[in-house]
Amino acid sequence: MRDIALAVMSAGLLASVECQPALAGPHQFGTFIVHARADLAYTSDHDGYCGQSGLASCEDARTTVPADAGSRVWHVLAAFLPESSPRLTGVTFGVEFPADVQIIDHGHCGDFALEYGEWPASETGLAVIWFSPRTTSLVEAAWFGGYCEVPGTVFSLIPHPTQGGTFSDDSTPAVLDSAEGYGALGFGQPGSLLCPVSLGACCFEDGTCERISEAECSARRGEYQGDGIGCAEVECEQPPPPTGACCVRNSEVCIYTDEDTCRGTHLGIWHGVGSPCEPSPCPPVGACCGYWGGCFISWSRNCAEGWWTEGGDCDPFPCPIGACCLPLGNCGVIAPLLCNKAAGEYLGDGTTCDPDPCDSGACCDGEKCTIYRSDICDEVGGVYLGDEVPCDPNPCLEPVPVERRSWGEIKRRYR
Repeated sequence: MRDIALAVMSAGLLASVECQPALAGPHQFGTFIVHARADLAYTSDHDGYCGQSGLASCEDARTTVPADAGSRVWHVLAAFLPESSPRLTGVTFGVEFPADVQIIDHGHCGDFALEYGEWPASETGLAVIWFSPRTTSLVEAAWFGGYCEVPGTVFSLIPHPTQGGTFSDDSTPAVLDSAEGYGALGFGQPGSLLCPVSLGACCFEDGTCERISEAECSARRGEYQGDGIGCAEVECEQPPPPTGACCVRNSEVCIYTDEDTCRGTHLGIWHGVGSPCEPSPCPPVGACCGYWGGCFISWSRNCAEGWWTEGGDCDPFPCPIGACCLPLGNCGVIAPLLCNKAAGEYLGDGTTCDPDPCDSGACCDGEKCTIYRSDICDEVGGVYLGDEVPCDPNPCLEPVPVERRSWGEIKRRYR
């Protein structure tokens, strides 16, 4: 029955580890560390090594041992902030090391443990459970006996392969805190020691955020947002975008602004980050006579379909304009370029449509009648019946065969 109860308890811990999100519990900022007591050598005649780490504070942990110095013992401990109030009932963690590290014995320091994989092989994991809460800032979780004869080798703690690195309290359901770091033991080289420190979101000048300690945040000239605060919970102030010289659209005015404002708000030309307005990089402006006949002040690049004069003014009105006889014979006072685009006949600058200067008449294309200028009628392959000859009634429906009556006669008939 005891084994069944332990199995149920362990399964409950692992289920909570797997399914419950990490919360800010009593073990927030906790880490896993490795410590090898200098005078503790491994012997096969032992009753286990729990309670023999001799470690009083995290900072005193010994994480480097000589290589080829015989078998020794090292401990894995859960470490918490000295000012915290731990209520530890379970941990999960894993190990990773090369084949040069020889593990000859091992044990856990809890009331029960569940091993994952071929524990304690590399990249396997362990869950340790206590029936009553551990309340100290350093809690021995497991020990290893072994040796390594190759200098430069490292035995590392890692997250449990399936459960991650977690600390569980005595709540129901358990509140889980994720480990903030993992230590390592070095054989003939320095290991690593990550003692618990309060972490929080740190906002930097470039608008980025990292979860680090207040001391590191200050050293890196960041703005600390508070212990336990995550970057997802803050909105770091974004720095203003870089500025440079901007030539405001169709003017010689130069201002300092960012690229989006220059191109979007001012429809201008942006010359790049840090570019100067003195000397002015802005192109000259002048009068642009648009093809529709209007005038506006612009750069030459914005006067692609018109006449541009550098330094010119729109008052008095400088643009050419005159009467244009359009293909259908109607008259409009427009610019010569627009007249040409409309296949019209430009009659000259300053000409008017009163009186109407444009001649047109009926143009027959078979039985279809259209009012055209004579030259346009010729271009479309029609027969021009004369100036002012109407299409109503349709003269192109003449019942008399063409060969029996000349076009001259038809034209005279409809004048």
